[in-house]
Amino acid sequence: MDFTRIIIFFSVLLLFMAFLDFVTLIKWKKFVKRINLPSYLYIIPIYISFLMMILYIYTNYYNLISFPVPEHIKSLNIITSSWYLPKIGISPFIIIFNTFYFIYKLLRKVFQKTKNISNQIDLNKYRIIVGTLWLFSLIPFIITIYGLLVTVNDVKVFRENIIIPKLQNNFDKIRIIQLSDLHFGDYMPQAKLNSVLEKIENTHPDLILITGDFVNFRYQEIDYGASFLKSLKAKYGVYACLGNHDHYMTDEDHTKLIKKIKATGVKLLINESSKIKIRNGELNLISVDNFGARQTFGDFDKAFNSIDSKSFNILMSHDPKTWEQFVVNKLPADLTLSGHTHAGQVGVDSESFGFSPAAIAYNQYKGLYRKGSQLLYVNRGLGVSGPPIRIGFNPEVTIIDIKSPEEIAKTK
Repeated sequence: MDFTRIIIFFSVLLLFMAFLDFVTLIKWKKFVKRINLPSYLYIIPIYISFLMMILYIYTNYYNLISFPVPEHIKSLNIITSSWYLPKIGISPFIIIFNTFYFIYKLLRKVFQKTKNISNQIDLNKYRIIVGTLWLFSLIPFIITIYGLLVTVNDVKVFRENIIIPKLQNNFDKIRIIQLSDLHFGDYMPQAKLNSVLEKIENTHPDLILITGDFVNFRYQEIDYGASFLKSLKAKYGVYACLGNHDHYMTDEDHTKLIKKIKATGVKLLINESSKIKIRNGELNLISVDNFGARQTFGDFDKAFNSIDSKSFNILMSHDPKTWEQFVVNKLPADLTLSGHTHAGQVGVDSESFGFSPAAIAYNQYKGLYRKGSQLLYVNRGLGVSGPPIRIGFNPEVTIIDIKSPEEIAKTK
């Protein structure tokens, strides 16, 4: 684990959040004094702000050096996240408002020829308007707390029906369950894993495919999910590829992680393929190691060695950016399964409108995509990276039913 880079990141983030606290407290103090409220109403938030800064440093220090993380640290992490994360979300509005307000005051000074006879304002109107704005500012805090306590563990099932033209009728139907970004560790509760097992029970999958990021930074974290992985059952096996977080450790620890994953019965494919006979047909399951996030462990040429374009080929590649970079119109992968993005963890996810910070960095960040005859599905992930929060994008279990054109015709 690169502690130096992580420490720098959290330090910069702390300075940014301290700045947001400063701006917010200045505005709050001005409001309290303007409507003649008791001074303790702005003094107490100042003390709380300093306390949160200390707790932020304390919790992140323990998150880095201790394993497992003590329960009280987990609770404090949720408290500090509830204090800081909403301000990051509303920071663009604060910056835009203050910029326009500064320009307004500047223009008023330049163009106002005569001084106002009275600087008096209607105190009642001011109290109502500004007080209402402060009440609305509580909404992001409520949403954040809900995301930290509820949405992050509320696993949703997403279903896709995919037609593969090259499939012959003897394939009938192939059912795949995709899991991704498990991030086993202190912030993956057993109750959440039990919920996943309940949701896939009686689905009778042919294959369960896991597209990387078993752990966060330590190989020991796989122990949190060992019993879960052993409980996964599919008719033709449970297969997986590795993700970027599975490499954030020494080579020695990485080797231990691979050994522990294989000990659960999961068939880990690293830059290789496996021919799987499903009923009367065959498919090639191809898997590459992680390529992306400053890592180049993936070897596509090696993984696709001897793969025929006429066969039905499924690729597991953790980072969805590799689809356009290496696969589309270059390699014979009919369906690529990825994860990595978590769909940004925070945003709006609906059929009519969707937004996620992940959309800035990724052309494909959640759900199903098609280019020509090639398909990509990006799983939203089960775990979290960074703050233990999800807003708008629930943890995901994907059920993919792959059918031939003949099978579709039968059902009509």
